[in-house]
Amino acid sequence: MSNSVVPDGVPLQTDEIDLWALIETLWVGKLVILSFVALFTLLAFSYMLVIPKSNSIFFPYKINFATVQIHQQCGQNENCIALKVTGLASEFIGSGRFNTKKSSLVYKGTNLEISQPLIDSVNAAATHVTQSIFTNTKLEVNMIEKELPTAIQSSETAAVNLINGKRIISSIEVQKQKAIDFGTPLVVLNGPKSHFIYTIMLLLGGIVGIFVVLIRQAIRNRYHS
Repeated sequence: MSNSVVPDGVPLQTDEIDLWALIETLWVGKLVILSFVALFTLLAFSYMLVIPKSNSIFFPYKINFATVQIHQQCGQNENCIALKVTGLASEFIGSGRFNTKKSSLVYKGTNLEISQPLIDSVNAAATHVTQSIFTNTKLEVNMIEKELPTAIQSSETAAVNLINGKRIISSIEVQKQKAIDFGTPLVVLNGPKSHFIYTIMLLLGGIVGIFVVLIRQAIRNRYHS
C-alpha cells in the first residue's frame, strides 16, 4: 500500500500489489506449500486404497439365429430380435443385464472379478437359449409339415419358415452352433479415475498451501506495522 498526496493536502491511499514481494513470499514459504501438497497426495493415496472399486464386466455377444416365430414378429429389426433372444437367458445371468445397443452382457458392482463361476453361468445361459430355440423350432417345423393343410404348406410364407426352421436345426445339430455366442469378458473401472483424483488433490494441496503462506505473511506484516 502506498500513500500519495493530492494538491489540496488530503492523503490518497491506493492499493497496489507488489508482484515481486508476492513471489518472494511464496518462495520463502515453499516448504509449507510442498508440505500441503504432500499431505493432500497422501490423503488421495489413502482414499484410493480404502474406497471400494466400482467396476463393470462386459461380455460382448453375437446372436446367430432365433426362432421362426421371433423372426416373424420382429422382421428385420435386429434390436427386437436381440431383446427376445437375450430375454431367454435372463434367468441364468444373475445380476447381469443385457445392453442390446452395445451388444454386451453387463455386470456392475464393486471389486468384481472375472471368475470361473461367472463364466460358467454365462455359458449356461448360451446353452439354455440354444436349447430353447432348438425345441421351439422343431415344434414349428413339425407343425408346418404335419399339421398344416397341404395348400398352406405350399404357400411362400410357410415354405420360407420351413426352410429357415430346418436351417436352424441343422446349425445346432450338425454344426454345433449356439444361438448366442459370448466373447472374451472385459473389466472396466467405473467412477473417477485414479489420475483424476491425484490431480485434483495436488491442485487443492497447492492452493491450501499458498493460502496458508499468504495468511501467515499478512499476520506478520500486521504485527510489525
